[in-house]
Amino acid sequence: MQNVNGFNKIRHLNESPRNKHTARHNSACIIVAFYLLFSLSPSGCAYSSAGADKHNKEAGFITTPKEATLDNAIIHYRDNGTPSLIKGDNLSYALDGEPGFQKLKKENLHLEIVYRFLESQRGLLMLNDPRSELKKTQLTVDDMGFKHIKVQQVVNEVPIWGREIIIHLNRDNEVYMVNGYIEPSVTINTTPELTNREAAKRALEAVPGSPEGWHVSGSEIQVFFAKPAAPCLVYVVTLVKGIANRAYYFIDAKDGTFLHKISGTPSSKQKSAPGYDGIKLN
Repeated sequence: MQNVNGFNKIRHLNESPRNKHTARHNSACIIVAFYLLFSLSPSGCAYSSAGADKHNKEAGFITTPKEATLDNAIIHYRDNGTPSLIKGDNLSYALDGEPGFQKLKKENLHLEIVYRFLESQRGLLMLNDPRSELKKTQLTVDDMGFKHIKVQQVVNEVPIWGREIIIHLNRDNEVYMVNGYIEPSVTINTTPELTNREAAKRALEAVPGSPEGWHVSGSEIQVFFAKPAAPCLVYVVTLVKGIANRAYYFIDAKDGTFLHKISGTPSSKQKSAPGYDGIKLN
């Protein structure tokens, strides 16, 4: 009844020449309200589906999939609100009714299956656009025919150190598990103010004692979380000494501050690449 009265009020105002300006203002407010309502993602964040829609149309879809609930799934969360583990018999079952998704499964288009699933879980993953924020780094197939696709979280194509997830598909190309570590969608200026050469110099200066014998074997711009919810653009400078000694130095790409160091020297206790939170393919 309230809605009916509201629309009757607007019609009445339109009929009154004295209130034409008010009527136009109210109508504009309603239009803006509806725009905001339908331009929000399920997670409540503004979402631009242009990139996803382009890829989905090429794959035989019309639009980005709606948010799909995961009934009977086991979900563990990290402190930042993102899931560290999602496990179930068929996590992608909500997409099985789409002919386009069935085509992806039939043609073994594993990466597209993964992106389609991730897009349907934007809210749960706390990502605005999984397709642009997660880039494939590895795909393996085990002896049972199960597929394991590792994706790296990025910002403007810049990797986020230690933030990646693995999506697991069974023999029927159904998603049965997702595990790893990501951040809610990250916004940061990815243009460094420091040069590569300056970053290398700062890394050598940060070596305890003397940098003698150490040399730079490479450096890469990445986003690094020195503290929770505090992304920082850094150079990850790799220093090596001799055959076995290796270390990763994190240098602030804005002001050259030494932020962190991780040993890359292999040991019998080391089970995964440094900084990658123990994530490994099963």
